[in-house]
Amino acid sequence: MSRTSAPRRAAATAAAQPAGPPPAPVGVPARPRWNGGEGLGTWRQTLALPAQPPAGSLGFARLEPGGPVSLHQQLPGYGAAALLANWSRAVPDPAANFATVLTGAAGGPLWTPPMVTDDRLPVDMDPGAWRLWQSDEFGRWSDATDRSAAQPPRPVASAPAPELHFTPQPVPGDAAASPGTITIRIDLPKPEALPPGARPIAGVEIEVDGAPQRQPVVPGQQQVIFTAAAAATGPGDSTMIHFTARFRDTDDRPSLDGEAQWEVLDPRPIVPPPTAPVLVWTGRLDPTGQAELGITWPAPDLTVGYRVYLGDQRCLAEALAIPDEVLTGMAPGPPHPLHHTRALAADKICEADPVQGPAEKGLFTLLNETPEKPDRDRIVRFQHRLPGGLRGVQFLRIVPVTPAGTEAPFGTCGLVPVAVPLEDRPPAPAVDVRAEASGVRVRVLAYGLDAAALTRFGYPRSGKAPQFRVRRGRGGVQDSVYIPVVKEGDLVPPPAGAPADTPWTAEFVEDAAATPAFVRHTYVAEVRFPPEPVQAEALAEPGPLAVRPVSGRFGQDADSRWSPPSLPASTTRVPPDAPAAPAALAAEKQADGTVKLRVSDLPAVHPKTIATYQLAVWKQVAAADGPRLTGEPPVLLALPPGQQSVEHVDATGDAVAFSVALIDPLGRLGATSEVTVTIL
Repeated sequence: MSRTSAPRRAAATAAAQPAGPPPAPVGVPARPRWNGGEGLGTWRQTLALPAQPPAGSLGFARLEPGGPVSLHQQLPGYGAAALLANWSRAVPDPAANFATVLTGAAGGPLWTPPMVTDDRLPVDMDPGAWRLWQSDEFGRWSDATDRSAAQPPRPVASAPAPELHFTPQPVPGDAAASPGTITIRIDLPKPEALPPGARPIAGVEIEVDGAPQRQPVVPGQQQVIFTAAAAATGPGDSTMIHFTARFRDTDDRPSLDGEAQWEVLDPRPIVPPPTAPVLVWTGRLDPTGQAELGITWPAPDLTVGYRVYLGDQRCLAEALAIPDEVLTGMAPGPPHPLHHTRALAADKICEADPVQGPAEKGLFTLLNETPEKPDRDRIVRFQHRLPGGLRGVQFLRIVPVTPAGTEAPFGTCGLVPVAVPLEDRPPAPAVDVRAEASGVRVRVLAYGLDAAALTRFGYPRSGKAPQFRVRRGRGGVQDSVYIPVVKEGDLVPPPAGAPADTPWTAEFVEDAAATPAFVRHTYVAEVRFPPEPVQAEALAEPGPLAVRPVSGRFGQDADSRWSPPSLPASTTRVPPDAPAAPAALAAEKQADGTVKLRVSDLPAVHPKTIATYQLAVWKQVAAADGPRLTGEPPVLLALPPGQQSVEHVDATGDAVAFSVALIDPLGRLGATSEVTVTIL
C-alpha cells in the first residue's frame, strides 16, 4: 500500500507545482510607533502583506548605510531562524479596502493580514528601509522588494507643574509698590518619564501676567527656578497673578501649557483712619437705659475690614501712669482752664498715647468679631450701644484688617474719645412778670448753678454761660409743652462778692405789640448748664478722613439738658386810661324811615381778651329846645374779635342824633362822641 501511494503523491505534487518562483512580496507600511520601556529611544515599523499569504518562509532585512542587516532571530550555533508571517485564518473579501483593514476603522473587516515587524529601529534612522523576500512550499525564492517608511511624529512633553512660593518684601510707606517676589520652581522630568519618542528638554519658559522668561536646560538638570516681582499694590491690597509654563525640546517645540495662579496679598498693614482728641458724642440716654453710638469713616476700598476695640478712661489712665490730678487739670500750680472736664481727660490720654500708648489688647474689649466692611460708597458706618449712665470717657481703637486677616499694629491705631452727654440738669428756675405801659417785663431767677457744677461744663474757660429760655402763652394754656419759646439767651452771673445762694438772672421786656392789652399772658422759664466742651484745645477742623459721628456736626459742643419748667407766672396788661371817644361816626335817615348808625375805626380786639369791648349808644330826639336824650338806657353793642366797626339801626326813625362811648373789658366807660342824623 505504501509502495504504491508514494509514487502517486509525488505525481500529484509534481502536477501542482507552479512553473516558476513566487512573486515578490508587497509590503505595506502600517502606522509606526515609538517604543517605551526597554526599547526607549527606538521605534518600530510593521509591514503588512495583504496579497495572497506566503506559502513558505520570508526573508526580512533592514537596509542600513553599511548594507542589509538581517532581522531574523539568530540562534547560537545554527544561524538565522526561519521567519514566518503571522496571519489569521479568516481570509477577507478581496473587494475590501485594505487601508480600512490596516487602520481598523469602525465597521472595517476584522481580518489581520500577514505582517512582519522591525521593533528596534534606531532613533537616528529616518526614514527606515527594508527588503523582503518570500518562498513557496518548494523552497523557491522570489525577487526582493524594498520598502521605506518615515519615523512617527515625535510627541511633545507633558505640561509642567509649576510650584509657586511668595516671599514678602514690604516697602516702608503706603505708596503703591511690589509686595514681594514670587519664586516658580519647575521639576524637569527624567528622560525615561518623557513620552516615547519625545525629544529631550532643552529649555523652560514661563509667562507671568504675559511677560515671558526662558532658561536653558543642561543634561542631568533636575529643576529650574524663576523669580518674578509681584505687581505693585497698596497696603492691604491683593492681586491675582497668572502663570503659564511650558517645556521646549531640542527642536524648540513647546510642550503643553501648565497654568497656575496665585493671589498675592500686600503684607503691609492698612493705614488706620486718622483721629483727633475731639469727643464723639453718643445719642442721649434712651428709655432702655442705653445710648446709641454711631461713627463713620472712609475706607480705601471695599475689601478692607475694621475691628473696633473699646477701652475705659480709668484703665487707660492707669496704664499710661497719668495721675488723677493731671486728668482733672488740678496738678500743682494754676489749675487748667478746663479742669474737671471730660474734654481735658480725653486730651491728656490722647496726648500720651502715641508716646507710651498701651498696645495691649487686654485693656480693650473687641466690639465686633466680624470686621466691619464699608458700604458701596466706601464709607464704613459703625453702630454700638453703650450704657447710658457712663460719665467717664470711653476710647475706641479702629484697627484695619486686610483681606488676608492681618490687623494693623494695634498701637499705631489712634484713639477716638467717646462720651455720653451728661444728663445733669439744674433745678427749676423762678420767673417773675410785671405788666408795664411799654409791654411785659420778665425776670428769670436760676438757682443751683454752683461753681463745681459749672466747672464740669467748662465754665468760665469755655466762654459759654448757662442759658435760659422763656415760653409765653395767651389765655388759659399753662402746660409748657404747648407754649412757644419767645426768648432765649445767656444768664447773667451774680455780681462779684455776692452770697453763694445768689441766683443767676435774665431780664427783658416783651413789647406792647407782642402783649396786647386785656389778654392774660402766662410765662414759663427753663434754664440749663453751658454746652459741654468737645475738646480741650482749639483745633483746626479735622480732615474729611477722620473718624466722625454719623449724625451731628463733628467738633460741636454737646448741648446740656433743660431744667424742669418753672411754675407759670401770669399777668394782664391794662391801659391806664379809659377808652378814647369814637371818632368815625355816621348816622343817616334811610328810605324806609329808619335811622342807621355806623361807628368805624374802633380798637382791634384780640381773640384771647379776658372780655369783649362794648359800644354804648344813646338816642337823641327832637324837642322845642333842641335834641335831647330820651332817658332810656343805652343800647350796648358787643365788638366781636377782629372787627373794628359796628352798625346800629333805630327802627322808630325819630332819632335826630346819637351819643356814643366805648366800654373796655374792665367795664370802664370812655369819653362820649355825638353825631347828628343826616337826611338823604
